Amino acid sequence: NHRRDPVAPLRPSQSAAGMRPLHALCVLAGVLLAYAPAVLAPPLLLGIGLATLLLALWRARRQPLAGFLAAFLSGWCWAGLQASLQLAERLPTVQTLTLTARVVELPERRGQTLRLMLAPEDRPDLPRRIRVNWWGEAPAVGAGERWRMTLKLRPVRGLANPGGFDFERQALVEGIGAIGSVQNEPAPVRLSTGTGLVALRAELSAGIAALPEPAPQTPLLRALELGDTGQLAEATCARWRQLGLTPLIAISGLHVTLVGTLGAVLAGGICWLFPRLMLIRPRIQWQAVAALVGATGYSVLAGFGVPAQRTL
Repeated sequence: NHRRDPVAPLRPSQSAAGMRPLHALCVLAGVLLAYAPAVLAPPLLLGIGLATLLLALWRARRQPLAGFLAAFLSGWCWAGLQASLQLAERLPTVQTLTLTARVVELPERRGQTLRLMLAPEDRPDLPRRIRVNWWGEAPAVGAGERWRMTLKLRPVRGLANPGGFDFERQALVEGIGAIGSVQNEPAPVRLSTGTGLVALRAELSAGIAALPEPAPQTPLLRALELGDTGQLAEATCARWRQLGLTPLIAISGLHVTLVGTLGAVLAGGICWLFPRLMLIRPRIQWQAVAALVGATGYSVLAGFGVPAQRTL
């Protein structure tokens, strides 16, 4: 029968490929179960889950149910471990201290308040990301700069009112371990200018702001191209929210897909100009690599937020 039907030997692999969506659903079910209870799983239970995961992986080749169990446990252990690590590094009490920190996100100006995302450099006991407000007349702070400043930090707390904004959940998504404010005494000191990728984002944002465009359009261009929403007015954000167009401001599917498509078209044009490239690899492979490189580079340049990661 195999000689008459050459497709017959491929049927087992095709059935295995058809089971992959079920494995993905098992991973998703494990993630949801990790976050469903009000209390996260203790480390001992996570360790038992990891041991069971290894055993299920060892038996997955012979028993399909073991593969589903391994997929479920991988999602459950991964989500529980990530949440436990995030909550473990949160600041437990109110503290006032002096430290050296680097500005790791684009600063946001809200009226008379400057909002900064800091990463401490000389205090390994503190969370990796701290959000602070600089009240009053704050100096010009650039992304990627290093500062020596005194901060009053407090634990992350949010309101649990139904229908209200869940700040604690948002802090968990952004990896914020503490919030606070900058103290003007002693005066903060700038140690170095901006460096790194975040400084490049700030430079590109400043270049967009210097374009000869009408002033009301400039903040919107910075938000659409780089994800820099710090200059958007509250009235503009409220209007977009009422119209249901807020996802267009976030760097997500539309933006990343456009850049990836542009990379694929550009690679196709280069292959058309230099046909010898297609003797090395087919044109569609050159286009796939160019699309992936373009989408990855733009996602990183736009801040690599959760919507951009999902699209990528």
